[in-house]
Amino acid sequence: MYGFHRNAEIATNFNDSESMVANLRSIQPQISTTGSGEASDSKLIDNIKNIYNQIPELWDLETFEENYPTIYEESMNTVLNQEAVK
Repeated sequence: MYGFHRNAEIATNFNDSESMVANLRSIQPQISTTGSGEASDSKLIDNIKNIYNQIPELWDLETFEENYPTIYEESMNTVLNQEAVK
């Protein structure tokens, strides 16, 4: 969400993550193991790790600011910096 205070944004992201995990758990089979003998929670954890590994690295904002300084003559740099922070 845009426009939140930083702490509110963190809380929102945490709640969204909790909701996603709860949804993943709710659609898991209601048996104790999968066909391969692997525990259902183990399969869920593997799915979560897979999603986590697909998250891109955070931007190095200091280097970004050095490469695209926010100056009057380069107004697009201001937009780029604002989007990089998001």
